[in-house]
Amino acid sequence: MKMDKNFERIKKSRLTAAIIKSAVCGLAAGTFAAGAVLLGLKLGQVEIHFAYYILIGVAAAALAGAGAFFLLRPTDKKVAAKLDAEHRLNEKTQTMVAFYGREGDLYELQRSDAEAKLAALPKSKPDFKKLWQYAVAMVIALAVFVTSLVLPANASDNPGPYDEPFTFTDNQKAALLSLKSDVESSHLTENDKSATVTALDALYSALEQAEYQRQMKTAVVSTVSFIDGVLYTANSFDDIAYYLSATEDLTELANAITDGVTFYRSSTVPFFTMESVTDAEKNMETSVRNKVEPKMEEILKIYAITKADGLKEKIDSLNDAISNAAVNVHIKDDDLIAVALKSFVAKLTVVSEQSETYEDKYLQGEIKKAVNALPDELYDALAPQAYNCIMNEYVRQRLVQIFGLKQTDLPRLRSGVAELDSQPNDEEDDPNQGGEGDQKDIYGTNENVYHPEKGEIVEYGPHHAEFRAAMLEQLDKADLPESVREYILAYFSAMGSGLQKPDGDGNEEN
Repeated sequence: MKMDKNFERIKKSRLTAAIIKSAVCGLAAGTFAAGAVLLGLKLGQVEIHFAYYILIGVAAAALAGAGAFFLLRPTDKKVAAKLDAEHRLNEKTQTMVAFYGREGDLYELQRSDAEAKLAALPKSKPDFKKLWQYAVAMVIALAVFVTSLVLPANASDNPGPYDEPFTFTDNQKAALLSLKSDVESSHLTENDKSATVTALDALYSALEQAEYQRQMKTAVVSTVSFIDGVLYTANSFDDIAYYLSATEDLTELANAITDGVTFYRSSTVPFFTMESVTDAEKNMETSVRNKVEPKMEEILKIYAITKADGLKEKIDSLNDAISNAAVNVHIKDDDLIAVALKSFVAKLTVVSEQSETYEDKYLQGEIKKAVNALPDELYDALAPQAYNCIMNEYVRQRLVQIFGLKQTDLPRLRSGVAELDSQPNDEEDDPNQGGEGDQKDIYGTNENVYHPEKGEIVEYGPHHAEFRAAMLEQLDKADLPESVREYILAYFSAMGSGLQKPDGDGNEEN
């Protein structure tokens, strides 16, 4: 007796995905290992035969790829459990697998039911959103490898007039490991936690090789930029608020979202300790609600008009604007803020449909119910993003404290929205930080990075073409899956171009 063909098809598809993921893990590990060894030896001015790098890369790739496949391989039981969970099949698939090969009318009936359910499932498409962590690992590995290739072997012989020796002290090592432990014990999501810990591990390794203050500062700034991208820029509140604020009547709703997430900025207590983070988390609900709830009265005033004065048209117009803010290219379908806004729109849509039947008093009562329910739904959406921001702030503050840097040494927190990021910094008027470029040159990032050929720290934007050319050269030499190549190319395109604007007038790179 053969297993159901639809089940085998799904299993085969997931096996292919597991093989691709394992291959990417292996390639990332091999590339990172070869690059890390090459970088370390270059910094130490030690040369070995190039064949050793190939051997190191192949060995690391084989070990990591095999280990990843062992963890990811889809067995019958794993596939059945995931299908039941994803499509709410009430363990029908697991029961079919468990009693595979059994004879009898009851087993045949159960199999027929399960097979019918599987046949009715839509054909699944690859979910590239879930592959981002594998692609990020590959990008980091390639970044290390490219840096190791272009870094001059005698770079440390020419430190420059402003470079002083750096020693990674035992106290700094202990403090950095303590920060890593704090992140591991935090309430970040597993993906965000893993990415942040990986960045701190990479920083530790880089500082063990650093000989000059410039190298230390570059490593810390690069690490902060990466963690900002994981914990702050990955949030959606700035994006959604920006699109909402394009409609004047929705400004208070936009303010409720941004103020609810960034309530911590009004605190006079800096996040130098994990205890301060814990205290902020304990008071999260009160803090967020204190920012969100006062805005509701202003939002109610927007809808305080009669049917005769155009209540239905007002609701429909604002519903369209809210929907456009919640559903755009930068926002995931399952984003909690977007979900809360869609729920709000759905309630007001009902009010709009009832406007031809009911009187103003009843309609205003229904609007008030919808608005009053909004803080509860928004809290569940804003609290996780507020916590991400607080943990990001804590990591930034601690790294400044550990390595004796200044706040102005760190990159400015970017929202991910080019128009917002081009505005002056509210906290500092630092001419070295600026925006994301001028009217003609808008970059996805313009942070300070180390330029290996110049041997100095430069703004990323003007040198984007050089870095992109070096990456393309390495891509031509590397045997990578097409999906990984596309991700890397998309990443560099985003870094070299302005983000899409609400009117569709982007500044994408060709």
